[in-house]
Amino acid sequence: MIPPLVKTLKNKGNSVGMKAEQAWLILFLLHQPIPNHPSLSIFRLEENRLSDSCTEDLAFAVNTKWSLKDLNLSNNKLGDTAVRLLSVALRNQECKIQKLGLADACLTGSCAEVLVSILDTNQSLTDLNLSSNKLGDSGVKLLCGALRKPDCKIQKLGLSAVSLTASCAEDLASTLHANSALTVLNLSYNKLGDSGMKLLSKALRNPDCKIQRLQLCDTGFSALSIQHLASALSTNESLIELDLGHNKVCDAGVKHLSEALKDQDWKIQKLRLDDTCLTDSCINDLVSALGTNRSVTELNLESNSFTDQSIPKLQKLIINCSSLDRIELWKNRFSSTGENRLKSLQGIRRGLSVVLTSC
Repeated sequence: MIPPLVKTLKNKGNSVGMKAEQAWLILFLLHQPIPNHPSLSIFRLEENRLSDSCTEDLAFAVNTKWSLKDLNLSNNKLGDTAVRLLSVALRNQECKIQKLGLADACLTGSCAEVLVSILDTNQSLTDLNLSSNKLGDSGVKLLCGALRKPDCKIQKLGLSAVSLTASCAEDLASTLHANSALTVLNLSYNKLGDSGMKLLSKALRNPDCKIQRLQLCDTGFSALSIQHLASALSTNESLIELDLGHNKVCDAGVKHLSEALKDQDWKIQKLRLDDTCLTDSCINDLVSALGTNRSVTELNLESNSFTDQSIPKLQKLIINCSSLDRIELWKNRFSSTGENRLKSLQGIRRGLSVVLTSC
């Protein structure tokens, strides 16, 4: 007996891989019309040790289930061949998939042209995650060509850890300039460096750039880049989340960033500066800037080198920045007494979290 069809079908994290009979059942449910049941709209098969051997059946199912909106095949060993087979279904004009997850799916730059063909023809796709694949500069340059086209509807794009360097920064920058639909971009864990950041910062200054969430964790830039970024932030009115973690921002970089933070028009709500080589020497600049800021709700300063010397200033920051709901300070160099002084601020404002442990 076929179980009732549901709107969401999940089979995440099966450590031994999906059994054949289970896979056939899911595929049957995906394309079998059953009267008086809601349509399946979410199909998640991440972490199931799927390979390209099942892709033809999956593509057939996707090609016949037009109610499907969310397809997540991340963390499977699909490879480029699988994407080519799936692309037939994804290019179909009847395909209504809006969210496609292909992170860590063993893809390379060789499948970039296929991905481009999907972007060129699929008018429903708004959320695409390609993170943790070896696309490389050449593959992403091809993707950027499609992303710059006026008909491209992509709003969220995951390109974390896809083997990028500064060589593709100009293409990424021109995409930010041309694609006003793109609001969320993850470029973390790529080797963009200071030269790449300079080009991206220039794009952020453009009024046509509508990025709201930008993740740049561990992209290999230094304090030099923050000067260019701060200049961009002073004119950008759309950015509300910025992740600069695991870069060598240093105290000098925070000084540049603080000048932008003082701007009353700055809209940043969530700011990550974890593991960015900060010390007590930058705390005055940080507190001075955030003391007048009324937009920041989350601030991450974990894994830096702040000591008890910074605690009075941090207390002042937490008290005076009335918009602040969460501040993460764990893995700094506070004494147990210092940590207790910070923890004592936990209840001064409803909903305020002062985080000093990883749990």
